[in-house]
Amino acid sequence: MTTTVEISKLKQQVYVRQEINEDHMLMLACLIDGGTKMPPILITEDNVVVDGRHRVRAHTYLGLDKIQADIVRESGALRLLGLAVKQNLGGSLPINKKDLQHAIESMIDKNYILKQIQAELGQYLPSSTVKAVYANAQWSIRARRVRKAMDLMATTPTLSVADAAKMVGIGENILQAAISKKKPIPPNVINQIKGKIKQKFVQINRGLGQEIRILITRWSEGEFSTEAIDEIMDSYHHQSNNLMNNCEETIRRWSAKRETK
Repeated sequence: MTTTVEISKLKQQVYVRQEINEDHMLMLACLIDGGTKMPPILITEDNVVVDGRHRVRAHTYLGLDKIQADIVRESGALRLLGLAVKQNLGGSLPINKKDLQHAIESMIDKNYILKQIQAELGQYLPSSTVKAVYANAQWSIRARRVRKAMDLMATTPTLSVADAAKMVGIGENILQAAISKKKPIPPNVINQIKGKIKQKFVQINRGLGQEIRILITRWSEGEFSTEAIDEIMDSYHHQSNNLMNNCEETIRRWSAKRETK
């Protein structure tokens, strides 16, 4: 059943892809703005987005606050992730191997075993593919848990290697081996990266500020009407919101990644 839902009420909890493809999102926005009707997104009864994140972002980019959606009568993390994989396999932007691994990592994080994952994804993918990607996902999860254990030991100096390993669910020998190979990060590297990010934002703000000042001057000289400046300011505000939404989406994905165990 297709219905209209408010975008602000949608929940982003099922992540098949590692990240949003901005080029694809912009292409969809152009199509929507030109009158092309997009297929409905898929959501659960409690508004969790299963498929259609790029379409949602494209609508938001255009300043639209509602979107067409079909409600799926499915539940359970494994089933929803499996359905999301199925929908994206044959879509306009098919998932790649890294995206599939990301989805399988999410399944493993939710304590599903290989047999269960093969039973779900085997409906759409060869069993050998699922098994191979599952093996890569296990290695990735182990590396992530090692990083988490090291973070715990860094914030709690009294925490032993054995206790840290137990807290994240890996063997003490695995953590000890990783610690022995770890190279210290030069103290200036983080500040350099932060400085680069700050410089990018300063450049953006400086360029926009200059454009706005020129517009105001041209308005003062009578070249632009007040209505024209209002229209431009609306666009400026809209694009600023899009930039903020992109930043929040990046932080949200990072938060989801760092909280997984």
